[in-house]
Amino acid sequence: MKRKKPKIPQPRPAAQPPFDQWARQLPPNLRAAAYHCAQVRPPCRLCQGLFYAVAVFIPHDPKLWGAPPGFRTGIAYGLCETCMALPDWRARVEQVLWQELQQLRRQLSARWN
Repeated sequence: MKRKKPKIPQPRPAAQPPFDQWARQLPPNLRAAAYHCAQVRPPCRLCQGLFYAVAVFIPHDPKLWGAPPGFRTGIAYGLCETCMALPDWRARVEQVLWQELQQLRRQLSARWN
């Protein structure tokens, strides 16, 4: 007899604010990126699964992430429903974004050396 996979509890839709209300709270540059992400519906940043929701990463130290002093930066991306239900999805996304940034920095420095 096959065992059924345990269901991952999903937040009720009423628990989250509507997209427009959420996006209005973002800085203008990230708001535009979030709307673009919602239109394009990219694959999940973690597993390349089907798009479910837009999320935004805003670093605590923008300078560490390459932003000029005084500039608030961030990244809008898509997540699938399964990854969005993970308890540590924010930390996982931050780790993926950091790895991508370091890889990009290595590629750019290799071009100059």
